[in-house]
Amino acid sequence: MIYYYKIQDYQTAGYHFKTCMELEPSFPDNYTHYLDLVVFLGMDKLVSTISAQALTTPGVNKARTFELLGLFYEKQKDWNKSLGYYQEAFMEVTEKDERKDIEDSFKRVRSKMKQKQAYLYFITE
Repeated sequence: MIYYYKIQDYQTAGYHFKTCMELEPSFPDNYTHYLDLVVFLGMDKLVSTISAQALTTPGVNKARTFELLGLFYEKQKDWNKSLGYYQEAFMEVTEKDERKDIEDSFKRVRSKMKQKQAYLYFITE
């Protein structure tokens, strides 16, 4: 985690996260950090692989996993998938501060959706 959060050596961090998953796939804390990294880097295939494993591993923070999936699809500008995953995160969350973050994410995505809507103008006399 030091390589990712402090040193920002993403390749080394990814290597360590991947190795940890291979050596101890039932260790729940690794999944959210690894998923955070691959979402940050926009690695599509790894996002789906890691998130699928995370959601079936006991002890993994499902709310955080769904929130990261929402963020990934928000970055991909897939607003509907993003909102769907944020909804799943909201249903799983138990912490007040995390709930607020997810609600802010909802508002942010909805605001982006409104910005993308086409405007129709009608001329009347």
